[in-house]
Amino acid sequence: MSAYSTGMRGRLKLALAFQGRPSLVFLDEPSAALDTAGVHLLDRLLADHTGAAVIATNSLEDRKYGTSELKLD
Repeated sequence: MSAYSTGMRGRLKLALAFQGRPSLVFLDEPSAALDTAGVHLLDRLLADHTGAAVIATNSLEDRKYGTSELKLD
């Protein structure tokens, strides 16, 4: 994996998180360090995901994936 780019490692992490169609996934800053292809992969994975996803983020871009929001100050 050391030869992989940051974007490639990010896509691999996403693939592993969604492997086996889990009913719940936890994602921390999911689009951080993703290239354009990785963001498109994240979009597809979350659109196809039938379970729940808990997303921790400070990114306004990642907020589009949520249906509810809990702000922690």
